[in-house]
Amino acid sequence: MNSKIIANGILRAVAILLGLALLIYVIIELTSVITYVLIAAVLALVGRPFVIFLQRRLKFNKLLGVIIT
Repeated sequence: MNSKIIANGILRAVAILLGLALLIYVIIELTSVITYVLIAAVLALVGRPFVIFLQRRLKFNKLLGVIIT
């Protein structure tokens, strides 16, 4: 083994560790955004049947059904 191969291996390991640390940091910073998106998705899934009911049975338009829901 010569020093060039060893230096390339060390630089590669450092780059991988820095990339991994950066990825973890980005995930931690975006956790609140991801949480809000998941909550919005659940609310949309729960509210959809109510909107459909208001549209079909009570003949509300979509906007009014969404506002009431």
